[in-house]
Amino acid sequence: MQVVNMREAKSKLSSLVKSKETIIITMRSKPVARIEALSPIEASLIQAQEALKNTGISEKDAAEILKRARQKIYASRD
Repeated sequence: MQVVNMREAKSKLSSLVKSKETIIITMRSKPVARIEALSPIEASLIQAQEALKNTGISEKDAAEILKRARQKIYASRD
């Protein structure tokens, strides 16, 4: 885990994100935010959500479909 202040995070955001490491951002030496890489499964689900939006399915229905998918994925891990 890497800790950076807000000014450094703003100037190096691209490289921080590419590191795929958890980043804690501070303001006045106090932690205020966390940046974390998405798991491959979560990234795929987000892409699927965007694809569903483009099919004409309502955003509510797309969210429900993905909620069920997440439940099945995470239940199968147990």
